[in-house]
Amino acid sequence: MKKIKLTVVSLCISALMGAIPLLSAPVHADDLNAKGLNGSYIGEYEQMHDVSSGYYLAENGTATETTSVTPAVTAKKYVADDADLLDKSEEEALNSKLEKISDELNFDVAVVTVNSTGSKTATEYADDYFDYNGYGRGSNGDGALFLVSISDRKWAISTKGYGISAINKDALNYMEDEIIPILKDGDYSDAFNKFADLTYDIVKDAKKGNSFTEPKKSKDVLMNLIIAFSIGAFISMIIILSYKKKLKPVKFETEAKAYIVPGSFNIRRSDDYFLYFNITKIPIPKNDSDSDSHTSSSGSSHGGLSGSF
Repeated sequence: MKKIKLTVVSLCISALMGAIPLLSAPVHADDLNAKGLNGSYIGEYEQMHDVSSGYYLAENGTATETTSVTPAVTAKKYVADDADLLDKSEEEALNSKLEKISDELNFDVAVVTVNSTGSKTATEYADDYFDYNGYGRGSNGDGALFLVSISDRKWAISTKGYGISAINKDALNYMEDEIIPILKDGDYSDAFNKFADLTYDIVKDAKKGNSFTEPKKSKDVLMNLIIAFSIGAFISMIIILSYKKKLKPVKFETEAKAYIVPGSFNIRRSDDYFLYFNITKIPIPKNDSDSDSHTSSSGSSHGGLSGSF
C-alpha cells in the first residue's frame, strides 16, 4: 500500500515539473501540437503572451493567433533626398535640425528632392507629397514643405493649415529672394538650411502675433544711392561749367529773331530725322503660382509658391 502511495506522489511531482516550463515561457501552437494536444492544454494558467510570434496561451489553455500589440513605429523623415543632392552627414544634420524645429513649433518643416515631378507641376507634386506622406501637425495639418526637382530645375514651397496664413505672400517672396540665388549656385545644403531658418523665424514670429512684412531697405543701400547721386551731380556740374566758358556773352533780347544776323540764315535743305522712341517694359512674373489657397488632389487646402532656378 505504501509503495502505491509513493508511486502516486511521484507521478504528481512529475506532472507539476512538466507544467512549470509551460507557466514560465510562451507557448506556441506548434509546440502543443508536437505534444499531441491539438493546440490546447488542459489546466488553469495565467495568460501568457508572445507578441513576436503572434500567439498567446489564454486562460483556458488554448494557443490563439493574435496581432502585434505594439506595432513598430517608423520615424518621420524630415529630409527625403531622393535626388541625392546631399551627402550622408549633411542629410543627417539637416534632418535633425528640421525635426527639432518641427517639435518646437508643433509645425512640420520638411525638405524633399526628386529627379523629376513627372506629369505633375512642382506645386502639385509638393502638395501631394505633403498629404500622402504623413506630414502636418494638429487637426489642420500645419506645416511647410520645400521641394526641388533637379532635372527640370523646378522648385516649390507647399504650406498647409496654419502655414498658409503664417507664411504669407510677403514671406514667400522674401524666401524666394533669399533661397533661390543660393539654389542656382548649386549650394543645396546652404539653400535647405536657409529654408529651415527662415521658416522657423517666420512661423515663430507669427505665433507671437507678428505678421510678416517685407523688410525695409538696408541703410547701406540708401547710403550707396546717396553717394552715387552726389558723384553724378558733381560730374554734371563740371561738364556744364566747361560748356558755359565757351559761350560768348550777348545782349539779352525779348525775341529770338533778334539774335539772327540778317541774311545769315538760309534753309537750303529740309530733312526729317528720327530722334527717339519709347520702350515699355513689362516684368516677367517671378513665380508660377502665389500663396493664394488652392486644393490638392487629396482635397486639402494648400498655399505656397513655385518657380524655376
